[in-house]
Amino acid sequence: MLCAFLFYAIVAWHLFLMQLTNHNGVKMNRRPSSKYLGLILCVAFSHAAMAGDGAWYAGAAVGSGYVKDDAPDSGLAVTRDSTTTGYKLYAGYQIMPNMAIEGAYTDVGKEKFAWRYSATESGAGTIKVKALSLSAIAIAPLSGNFSAFAKLGVANLNTNYNESWSQTGYAATLSEKKSKTVAHYGAGITYALQKGLAIRAEFEAFGKGKVGDTAIKSRLLSLGLQSQF
Repeated sequence: MLCAFLFYAIVAWHLFLMQLTNHNGVKMNRRPSSKYLGLILCVAFSHAAMAGDGAWYAGAAVGSGYVKDDAPDSGLAVTRDSTTTGYKLYAGYQIMPNMAIEGAYTDVGKEKFAWRYSATESGAGTIKVKALSLSAIAIAPLSGNFSAFAKLGVANLNTNYNESWSQTGYAATLSEKKSKTVAHYGAGITYALQKGLAIRAEFEAFGKGKVGDTAIKSRLLSLGLQSQF
């Protein structure tokens, strides 16, 4: 199993290098596509599940989400409420004591914003972020029942933008949905209870989503319960 996983890791690294180099061997200044990493993780996950010598687990968590747009104020009086409540549902397969592959659905939450240009022209809206992710997880035992973990993977980030504005004699609304494949990373600590249960605290972040020309940052700090079966 370890040899197979190392093989997939080597292939992923090779594809990473290929993305940084053009056909003439010149290094490019572009970011590698995260889709290659997602493909490798899918293959590794399938291989691990078929081997059947690991353990499945699942969990749920809730916590403080953060969604923030980087749109310039451009002379507007803008207020933003970027802290929100988020949650996640996840399931994974622990290949060996120090390694797992995990899939998750995460509702990061939403940003609320409002702006005013003049006494007669203003607007308000929300930006909601949800994600489906697949990650490789490295696990390190600590003292007692504690263990630490770090993860790296890819996510399909879905951003939903809604805005309404008005001025004297006129009102309008704007809605836009955008899906983007981005990097996904995080770290956390678990505390093992009895009968396969564990408490899990985690910080995770996603690569920037985008709506129009506006980039969207999103992350989640959560606490939840995990069960192994």
